[in-house]
Amino acid sequence: MTIYNKCIHEVAADTLPKDEKIHIKDCIIDRLCLGFSTFHAEIVIEGCIIKEMVLISAWFEQGFTFVNNIVKDQIQYEMGGHNMQPVRIENNIFLNIFIFFDCYFMNSLIIKNNLFLNDCTLWNTTNTFCEYEVTGNRGKMDVKRID
Repeated sequence: MTIYNKCIHEVAADTLPKDEKIHIKDCIIDRLCLGFSTFHAEIVIEGCIIKEMVLISAWFEQGFTFVNNIVKDQIQYEMGGHNMQPVRIENNIFLNIFIFFDCYFMNSLIIKNNLFLNDCTLWNTTNTFCEYEVTGNRGKMDVKRID
């Protein structure tokens, strides 16, 4: 499934295929809700402007690529990960805090060259990583905040 160059009010996990690659590119999205779902195929989101993004209990078994996006509101990635393939978050701008809480990354977590304008909680003690590459990011990565 490919969504390209659209203005979208909401992309909801319950309307997306779980066994088919999803590629969302160059879109303006009011609400992107991938939470409370297990995706068995790769998810790619690139070049989008997103107001609200929900990642609570989002499991990306075949990987998640999130590159060159701008996210306006707070993100809470809670009880997530469970990835058999890499989760890649690269070259994004996050205007509000990005909260990682109780995530278990079973394969690579790659977080590179992002701008966290209101910081990030990646290095709090509730996340587990099998392997990771976290480089070139701007903003604090070790904030001890849970909302």
